[in-house]
Amino acid sequence: MKQNYLAALLVGLTVLAVALTGAMAVSGAVGADSVQESNENQQISVDAVGDSQAQPDKAIINIALRAEGEEAAAIRDKIAGQSAELEDALDETNAEYKTTSYEIRKPYREKSDGPELVGVHGFEITVDNPDEVENIVSVATGAGAEVTNLRMTLSEETRQDLRDEAIETAMDDARDQADTIASTSDLVITGVTNVDAAQRHYQPVSFSSAPVGEDGAGTSKTSIQTGEVSVSYSVQVTFDATS
Repeated sequence: MKQNYLAALLVGLTVLAVALTGAMAVSGAVGADSVQESNENQQISVDAVGDSQAQPDKAIINIALRAEGEEAAAIRDKIAGQSAELEDALDETNAEYKTTSYEIRKPYREKSDGPELVGVHGFEITVDNPDEVENIVSVATGAGAEVTNLRMTLSEETRQDLRDEAIETAMDDARDQADTIASTSDLVITGVTNVDAAQRHYQPVSFSSAPVGEDGAGTSKTSIQTGEVSVSYSVQVTFDATS
């Protein structure tokens, strides 16, 4: 009986050892497959920039009427007369205008022989047709105004169109970069996981004052020459790729 018991015990231990060895082998195989599968999924991140340009289709003109004197009432009356003349002249054009500032103050830098007070009435003029800018500037200066700034810019609709074009250009460039990187790494792009986009550049053409030249007769005249306005967008794109 004792020998039969020992023999049965040895058989049982042998079966248990074989079972454990098989389980460890199966577990090791699953782990290897998991590592290999995770290595197939890759990500490619690229940066790209898109630009789009157009001729200005809008202008913002800042002008100012100035008067100097010893008494505020006299300065106020003088500016009122200048403003009435200016507004009558602008009403004959297609421009829109509004008051942006009005003040009567002491000069910032007082001089012994300088005026006691200075009056300033500021206007902003919006011109939807850039071809009319030279005429508007001539009208304003003819009424005694000083042009303090001129910006050749884009209407909101045109600016949005350029923005969309710039984004499309940036995304196309990003995809081209990712495809090139993938092909050299034996990978295939399968999709996009993340996109960050931001406007990088938008700069209207600006003048601190209206350029003035001379015609053939030597008479001063307004002459404005501008370039294109550009919109630039940058994108950061992360692509999924697989081997």
